[in-house]
Amino acid sequence: IRRPPRSTLSSSSAASDVYKRQILDKKNNKSCFYPINMHPLSGKIFLLQNQYPGYDYKFVSFRTEDLAMRAVYEHHDAMPVQFVAVEGKPNTYHLLNKYKDGSEADRAYDQWISFANDGKWLYCRYPQKNDAMPVLIEHVEADTIILNNQWPGQEAFWISFADDGKWIRATYQKNEAMPMKLIPANPHVA
Repeated sequence: IRRPPRSTLSSSSAASDVYKRQILDKKNNKSCFYPINMHPLSGKIFLLQNQYPGYDYKFVSFRTEDLAMRAVYEHHDAMPVQFVAVEGKPNTYHLLNKYKDGSEADRAYDQWISFANDGKWLYCRYPQKNDAMPVLIEHVEADTIILNNQWPGQEAFWISFADDGKWIRATYQKNEAMPMKLIPANPHVA
């Protein structure tokens, strides 16, 4: 893996991709470049299942009354989350709620996920993308991730849950981050 020269910043240039994979064509003794997808989850929708060791493998969703997020739900109540690429930041996404079932919970549909200033608790209640918390994805297994808060000044914090009620917040050290299995999903539709 190598980076292109800084002089090739044009978005129309093949070298403008931040990373390239170089493969040697032995027959012609030439190097070939293939772009690496910087946002492999972009546009995809997943259910997030808690994989924290010693816990019950429940799913992430939200409480209807205040849209606070928890990891206590069964599969049929899980919140589908769409991953939306943050341009210029590899493996970094904004998260968009795609839960819709024809109930009062629909007010959270297409709302962005972020944290509140009081305690860094996560909610799916933000209507503007610029209010969404960017998260860096780190894979711990092929289908299991941990999330790092990338809000400016908050980069040291990871996403996990409180033991009391499994409310989700962005205040943890990396070794405390909640591993979440990505389960491909279609949004709930009424």
